[in-house]
Amino acid sequence: MSIKRSLDINKKIDSEKAAIISLLYKSNRIFEEMNAVTKDFDVSIQQFNVLRILNGAKKNTVNMNYVQSRMIHKMSNTTRLIDKLVNKGLVSRDICKENRRKIEVKISQKGKNLLTKINNIVDNKEKELCSELNNKELNELQRLLNKLNTHEQTH
Repeated sequence: MSIKRSLDINKKIDSEKAAIISLLYKSNRIFEEMNAVTKDFDVSIQQFNVLRILNGAKKNTVNMNYVQSRMIHKMSNTTRLIDKLVNKGLVSRDICKENRRKIEVKISQKGKNLLTKINNIVDNKEKELCSELNNKELNELQRLLNKLNTHEQTH
């Protein structure tokens, strides 16, 4: 279904506007679906993202800037997300003795165990959300999105 029909837009809109509205609309729907999956495990999609970042880090502990730079949702309050994960025992946080402003975080075993439980469910949801597209279409979508990202990085 077209975005104009989904949102009951009757007037003609520019291609650029239709593309941006479609991206925002679809990304919000995908966010809602993915967040529903992680909520069943008492974590938000942003907290899940932090856990994956920490789990995939080459070093055992990383600083907050490392986490923030890899966040999908750049507007997320990383400190607050880490605080919530620490309170749940999914992440540990250490303040550097030499520089108290430097905070190192790492995923706990409990966090790793939770990721093991969630990862397959998230993977299945991602496949479900993309099930209408074949591999060629998925690659083309990724190519086009990367092209938009290239434009973003040059400005």
